[in-house]
Amino acid sequence: MDGKFRQIDERFRQIDEKFEQIDRRFEQVDRRLESLETSLKAYMHEKFNSLKKDMRSVNEFMIDSLSYEGVLRREASELL
Repeated sequence: MDGKFRQIDERFRQIDEKFEQIDRRFEQVDRRLESLETSLKAYMHEKFNSLKKDMRSVNEFMIDSLSYEGVLRREASELL
């Protein structure tokens, strides 16, 4: 009977060890996902700022073109 309990106890220890290994793997995956999220946020922020800059340049070009063509008066273009 005592030997059976030792076997059961050993089996529980093995299962517990497996759960600890699984837990460590989940922690590693979680850290990697957090790192990926941080990288993606930085990349998106950089691209968004680049897009804003490009849109400003396009808007300025359109205003200058319309002013040059006489469609938009220079005084009005200053307000934009």
